[in-house]
Amino acid sequence: MGTPSNGPISVGRIRRLLSESLSSDLGLLELNEIDVVVNAIISLDGMDHFLEKLCLEHSDTRFLVPITAWSEFRRVAETTADALDFGVQALELSRGV
Repeated sequence: MGTPSNGPISVGRIRRLLSESLSSDLGLLELNEIDVVVNAIISLDGMDHFLEKLCLEHSDTRFLVPITAWSEFRRVAETTADALDFGVQALELSRGV
């Protein structure tokens, strides 16, 4: 995907929910699997804080990403997506899904 051509881009803010059942399931994981899942959670929180500083404006639900920051936005979004994918894979492997 290339750089958008018109004005700033509105992007939805991602909120994580850590359910009580997921919290208890973390105790069933191997140590290296816990590291992967916790890294995914930390990456999601880090993305939120990074975007608050990067964007022109933000609200409880959206970020307004300036075109000049599009490549930085894509980099942090891709890195966070990779961390989340690894976290999901770790959970699936531990459950035998």
